[in-house]
Order: sequence, then structure tokens, then C-alpha cells
Amino acid sequence: MGSDKISRSELKSTVCLLLIGISVYFGCWLSVFEAAALPGSKISAGMTYSAAESISCFLSGIILQRMRDEVAFKLFSLISFFGMCSLYFFCHGNSGSFLGLLSFFGQVFGIGSNYNTLFLMIEKRVPPKRLGKSYTIIGAIS
Repeated sequence: MGSDKISRSELKSTVCLLLIGISVYFGCWLSVFEAAALPGSKISAGMTYSAAESISCFLSGIILQRMRDEVAFKLFSLISFFGMCSLYFFCHGNSGSFLGLLSFFGQVFGIGSNYNTLFLMIEKRVPPKRLGKSYTIIGAIS
């Protein structure tokens, strides 16, 4: 029974990963909302979303092999932040232009890559016997 106690550092890591998970899931929700609700072609926005998610799956794995996960998370967060800012400030929320679709692509690429990074961060910071619980807790609460 004593071996099942969670140490202070494990609890701190779980809370930090939970906050990261909340931000990643919120970004996913926001980008789906943008694809559906912003002015512009819904077909183009959906195709851009799909392409960005697919490319982020491939490229994030390659990038994560060459970088630490914290650095990669910050890089992908910056990519999605700049994509979101350029979409709203330069394109005025209209995803119909080429720049709007490129901004939307950058935002979804960064968020999709962060989604993959989150799983790696959980795996590296949580002991193997608590890995399933951590995935469940972070996924359910986020």
C-alpha cells in the first residue's frame, strides 16, 4: 500500500501535464470551431485542417527525435500562436484568402504537433505503472 503513494514531484508533473493538456485540447477545439464558423470556404478550411493534421503527425515525430520535448512544445506553440495572430489580425478572421488558409494551416500544424508532444511528455515523466491512469486523467479532465 505504501508503494502506491504519489510523490510530490510526480504530483507536480501530473498537474503541469494536465495544464498543458488543457491548453492543447482547447487549441484543438478552437481550430475546429474556426474551420466551421469563420467566413470563407468550408471545404478549403476542412482540407487545410486535414492536411495540417496529417503533416503534423509526420513532421512532429521527426522533429521530436532531434529536439527535447519542452523545446519542441515551445516551438510548436509559437507556430500556432503566430498562425492564429496572423489569421485574426492580418486576415481579419477570413479564411478565404491564401494568407488566411496559410495562417490556419500554421495554427493547426502547431496544435496537432503539440498533441503528439503531449503524449511523449506524459510517457517520459510518468512511471510506467501509472501511465494508463495519467493518460485517462489528463484526457478526461482536459
